[in-house]
Amino acid sequence: MDTEPPSAPTNLHGWDAGDRAWEINLFWTQPVDNQTPQASIVYEVYMTGVLDHITTGGRAILYATQAGANMFTVIAVDEAGNKSAPVSVTIVSQ
Repeated sequence: MDTEPPSAPTNLHGWDAGDRAWEINLFWTQPVDNQTPQASIVYEVYMTGVLDHITTGGRAILYATQAGANMFTVIAVDEAGNKSAPVSVTIVSQ
């Protein structure tokens, strides 16, 4: 039974695409897990504390709901449902 969470994603960063639609491009370095292959780890992506979507890989495109500072959080989830520690970054949308 897998009870160990994956390591947390690292190097979380991103930017506003500058398209006046508040398109945010997020990138992170994918973590590892003791049982789940890296390609099978999924990521919960939160915007200002609300789950925006779930994705795979080390990239996400989101649309901020407001101009100004928005906090984005990424959590890695392995196949057993174990969750990593959250990592966050604040990005300012124009």
